[in-house]
Amino acid sequence: MFGCAGQPDETQEIVDNLAEAGFPADDIMVVDGKVYVGRDAEVSLAASREMLARDHSTEEQYHTTNLISSAVTKICINGSTFTGNFSTALDLAIQNYDELPLSFAMARTPSTGCSFTINAVIQPGVVGGSAGFPSGGLPYGTINIGGGLSSYSVDVIEHVITHEIGHTIGLRHTDYYNRSISCGSGGNEGDAGVGAIHIPGTPTTATVGGSLMNSCFRSVETGEFTSGDLSALTYLYAALPPRPDKGPWYNPARSGNGLDIQHLASDQIHVTWYTYTAAGVPIWYQAYLVAEAGEWRGDLLQTSWTGSSATFSVVGTLRITYSSGLWRFYWKLGSLSGNEPIQFLAFGGGSTVMNLNGLWYNGAEPGWGGSFNTQGNTHVLNLTVYQGSNPVWLQGVVNSASTSLVFPMTYVTGTNLCPGCTGPTSTSGTAAGTFTVNGSAGTPGGMAASSAVSFPGGTWNRPSFTLNRLTGP
Repeated sequence: MFGCAGQPDETQEIVDNLAEAGFPADDIMVVDGKVYVGRDAEVSLAASREMLARDHSTEEQYHTTNLISSAVTKICINGSTFTGNFSTALDLAIQNYDELPLSFAMARTPSTGCSFTINAVIQPGVVGGSAGFPSGGLPYGTINIGGGLSSYSVDVIEHVITHEIGHTIGLRHTDYYNRSISCGSGGNEGDAGVGAIHIPGTPTTATVGGSLMNSCFRSVETGEFTSGDLSALTYLYAALPPRPDKGPWYNPARSGNGLDIQHLASDQIHVTWYTYTAAGVPIWYQAYLVAEAGEWRGDLLQTSWTGSSATFSVVGTLRITYSSGLWRFYWKLGSLSGNEPIQFLAFGGGSTVMNLNGLWYNGAEPGWGGSFNTQGNTHVLNLTVYQGSNPVWLQGVVNSASTSLVFPMTYVTGTNLCPGCTGPTSTSGTAAGTFTVNGSAGTPGGMAASSAVSFPGGTWNRPSFTLNRLTGP
């Protein structure tokens, strides 16, 4: 009874929040204590509060400000009361989503591995349906499907169910700005920069039959997504590409250069590219890649040393793709571009005493450091320093179970291994001093270090400093 007593205040707060967010008063409807906008999208208290908390600077249309999070990997729908054509239509609507390469799967209960379950309810005497907006990164929990649809075809019922599921994951009406396009009457549902954000790659105008998310349906609906609907879903919820393993990657056909990949977040990786100039001088670049539809993409950065710190400039782009079990690396550097296959480089095995895997840096001199790769008790260090102001890398390898390691460093030059270079490839190494670390068993977070490195055109001598872990293990 306490819940009933508090309901009017909660309902009024939702209405007030929607009005403050910019929804026209004639588009807000209260039925049986539930608040709807657009005639079929129920708004919870949490969702209405989220709308007010968002940055409302945009003035575009199409999806709500509230979307489901990437943590939702499988949406299940409980349609236990659906029978006959309604049951068939529910299966088809679920299939519409599940057959797409989206960030979430969709299934009908009972099913395992559900991140969230939506309850599908038959609403007697109603022709049409209703649902709600996501909140807290989760879909809305209920879709109501009118029992009055029993006089329509399976395709039409499938259309309505697919439409209402679209609301639960954040899709607005395509003709929100003029409901008369699909309904024959009605005006603007309102946006005011809130709750109706245009999805890039989709039309900015609505047409009859042009979208499954139009406000009203026809008796000839097929129940299938249009090309615009597919573009919208792909943009919002395209499945993220797999994440490449941490560590060294290379192209065996062009051995001598390669990548070091480190994980920053589930949708972000750091890449260091160890390569050469046209003159064969070793040079390194870095990139922060973000997961997008089917690929990892980001700007390619080059650093310059000022004498005490580094500056960064964008010099191109870098992409990594995965298809049919194969990884591929795409780069653009100035006016040059190219791509090549890459694979993980395995060089050691067995138990590990000290795991140094990751990026490390000197906190007193940010802008230089190294990537360590440990496999078993074999440790590879790619030291990223500078030749004057220009970035240069050196490599050292140690096979030892000790926690105190002295890396004999090598200055490596490469023939025909530069970006865009062709012809027979080769490398040549010159001894370049030592790099020493004193760590600890397990996965140290910091260690004493010293650098006594010299190479053509420069030196990197640091007698005593602390090397700190930036990523890994």
